[in-house]
Amino acid sequence: MKILHVANLHLSKYGSHFYCTDRKISNGLIRNGHFVYDFSYRDVARYESTLRSQMLGSAKMNRCLLQLCDNLEPDIILLGKSELIPPETLKKIRQRYPETKIALWHFDAIYNEQEINYIAQQLYHIHAAFFTTGGVDLARLREQHKDKIFFFPNPIDTSVETLKHFNFDNFEFDVIFCGRDKKRIDRRRYLERMIRMNQRRLCFSIHGALGHPVITGKDYMMNLRNSAMALNLSDRFDIEYYSSDRIAHLTGHGLCTFSPLVPKFQNLYSENELVYYESLDDLFEKLWFYKNNPDRRKNVAMAGWQRAHNDYSSTRVTDYFIDALYNRNLESYHWASY
Repeated sequence: MKILHVANLHLSKYGSHFYCTDRKISNGLIRNGHFVYDFSYRDVARYESTLRSQMLGSAKMNRCLLQLCDNLEPDIILLGKSELIPPETLKKIRQRYPETKIALWHFDAIYNEQEINYIAQQLYHIHAAFFTTGGVDLARLREQHKDKIFFFPNPIDTSVETLKHFNFDNFEFDVIFCGRDKKRIDRRRYLERMIRMNQRRLCFSIHGALGHPVITGKDYMMNLRNSAMALNLSDRFDIEYYSSDRIAHLTGHGLCTFSPLVPKFQNLYSENELVYYESLDDLFEKLWFYKNNPDRRKNVAMAGWQRAHNDYSSTRVTDYFIDALYNRNLESYHWASY
């Protein structure tokens, strides 16, 4: 099929975000035999504005999208978040090409009221929407759009998540965490408390938070390689099934990953595949244990890696998108009912 993927491909980042979910999804679709045309909507919006402003260029970008649909006449339009694509544009596409299926995927937790309302407006003009979150906010969307709303796990890609970290020894750091704390007061306080509680002097590698600069690209990969264990800490960890795409980076590269006990997340990764903790005291006890038991650490890391690559590969996740869009074979995906 011809698939138009409207997503944020980070062209202006020049490779520093090569591991983004948007690119993994395009990779998975191509490996599954589809023709994929990538439309990096934020980059086009900037390019089409003389001031290089996304908002000022968004109207022209939407006209370019309509022109692209006229030239390509895709079988499927897959929107990756696409907050600059208003419902009016989707309505025009549906009117011009009634046979074209339109789907949305979204990998952030959806608890912001403005964002929920915007997505709800888009849902009137699309056939299916996929989210990496569960909980009450997704349930609210299901109340009005029951047959359109689906959960999906954060995908990994064999050409992106290439490390087999469980084969390595001799690390510079004990634990790595990469994530911004700007405008995330709760995360900053959590990390500050964690550092204060580090009585056993575990060596942390922290990036993007507590005054440490963000790292991307090969520097990010190198720091994953040089850390024995990793912390999966999303903006919130009280939402069913939700994790940021960080979980795919960590398990996909085969790190022993520690995660707060997110509700129902054990349906995605078992206790043999992730190390779950209930409190910071519990976290430090488990970090210390796995630091001093490398064979046990590697066993967890390998099991998590196998789960990620076997069940959550970009090819399997994108097959699921299309099967859900055409209402077929959903019983073969264990997360389809989440």
